[in-house]
Amino acid sequence: METTVRQVEDVPLLNEGDSLAQYLADCVEDADIVAVASTVVSKVEGRKRALDEYEPSNRARELASRLSTEDETKDARFAQAVLEESEELLIEEPFLLAVTRFGHVAPNAGIDRSNIEGDDTVLLLPRAPDESAARLHEELGTPVVVTDTCGRAFRRGQTGVAVGWSGVRALVDWRGEQGLHGHELEATEEAVVDEIAGYANLHMGEGGGGTPAVVFEGVEPLVARAADDTLFRPEEDDIVRASLREFKRKK
Repeated sequence: METTVRQVEDVPLLNEGDSLAQYLADCVEDADIVAVASTVVSKVEGRKRALDEYEPSNRARELASRLSTEDETKDARFAQAVLEESEELLIEEPFLLAVTRFGHVAPNAGIDRSNIEGDDTVLLLPRAPDESAARLHEELGTPVVVTDTCGRAFRRGQTGVAVGWSGVRALVDWRGEQGLHGHELEATEEAVVDEIAGYANLHMGEGGGGTPAVVFEGVEPLVARAADDTLFRPEEDDIVRASLREFKRKK
């Protein structure tokens, strides 16, 4: 089995209302999956915001003050943007770790200040990345994974993760099957959409030379057995989230 990964090239800088599918259509023919960066999805969906659009609340001003240092004063408008994109703040210092309104957990609610024009402009994550992926899936006829970059606890650096997907399930559940040495697997669930996103990020690149989409061919046998679509851990099973809440409550 041979897997091929291709960058989608010659996509111009897109803006609100542009058709992303138009620039992907010729490249995804016969593809198993196309991975698309959330930044380009956000741009065509009009998720660019000027910080002046945000009127900081007292809560935002307090957060910005607590996060400011002698070397850097945090912008209360940015803190307000994070609050408006969040269901909950799990950590409030030394950075804002937010639960987004669609369930993703990320620093600053995934708001991007680096891949957008203007010093006082931010790019929000897509409002509903699964719906964004579903629209592209319908237009292209190819399964879609919307990716973002995110840091990881206990490890340095960032990697790609899936924030939305359509036409492919999120998880392969190996529990109950036997491992190499005949032992029953008890806790192994494979997040195939995150693995797709991570490898796509390697090909997309970061910074000004990045490409907005990557096409996968030959991965259908690898992802076909994915059957579970619950990637974000349910709150009742999330011991890390519970511990962070308890820590914040005791402070």
